[in-house]
Formats: sequence, structure tokens, C-alpha cells
Amino acid sequence: MAPYIEQYRLLFEHYKLAVEDIARMSDRRRINSDVYIGLNTFMLTGMVFLLSLSHLSSWLLPSLFLIITVLAYFINRTWRHSLNSYRQMINLRVEFIQHAEQKMQQLYQRIVDAADEPFAIGIFVKEVQFAHQPGFTRVELRLTRLFLVVFPLITLLTVVLTSLTITRHLPGLSL
Repeated sequence: MAPYIEQYRLLFEHYKLAVEDIARMSDRRRINSDVYIGLNTFMLTGMVFLLSLSHLSSWLLPSLFLIITVLAYFINRTWRHSLNSYRQMINLRVEFIQHAEQKMQQLYQRIVDAADEPFAIGIFVKEVQFAHQPGFTRVELRLTRLFLVVFPLITLLTVVLTSLTITRHLPGLSL
């Protein structure tokens, strides 16, 4: 029984470290996403501000929007890549924790009489049941897709409106 207790203690220490590591990584992922959301918000706000100053009477605004859109593309692709990296690293640790919980359950059964104190299944093993629900990373990945679509749409709309204004199919617009 003594070797099982020592194995259990050692495994539990690794388990605690993995849980703490996931918490730290999740915090870093959240901060990372906050920065990227801030960058996207800043660029969209800048586009709206420039649009409010323009009468869409020259190609300067669509040119600036094109530059911002290209910049936003690279920023959001980088964000997407970092989210996928965080997801892979966290999933690796969750798999370790799930296996550790199962092993700890087996060791616990050997240490104490199973009829006296049943071992409850760990939270990470139970979490597998909820895997079909979108997590933060999936929501953030959808947000990157949204930004990857919104910037080109705004730029395209600005190009069309500028073209119509320059060719006098629309009067000069001001917001």
C-alpha cells in the first residue's frame, strides 16, 4: 500500500502543476486576445473617423482603407495562429490531467477499500461530456473570421461609394 500512496502523491503534485499551468496559459490567452481586440477596435474606429471626415470625393480614403485592411489581415492571421497554438498547448495539458485523474482513481481504489469511500471522477474527465460546447478559443476564432470579413467589406463599400461619388452618380456624401 505504501508504494501506491507515494505514486498517488507524486501524481497529484504533477496534476496540481498542470492545472496551475492551464490557468496561467488561459490568462495569457485572454490578455493576448484583449490586445488583438483592442487593435481591431482601434483600426475600425479610425476607419469610421476618417469616413466621417471624408466626402468620398477622392481615392485617398479607399487607399487608406486598403492599407488598414491589409494590416488588419496580417494582425488577425497572427491572432488566429496564436489562438490555435494556445488551444493545442492547453489541450495537451488537459489530456495529461484526464489521464492523471483516471490513474489517481485507480491508485485511490488500491489505497482504501473501494466500498468505504468511492472516488469521484475528476472534473477534467467529466469535462469531456461538454466538449461539443464552444469554448473561449472557438469564440475568439470566430471573432477573427468576423474581422477578416468586416475590414474588406468596409473597404469595398468605400471603393464603390467613392466611385459613384466621383462619377457623379451620387452627390458628395458627408456624415
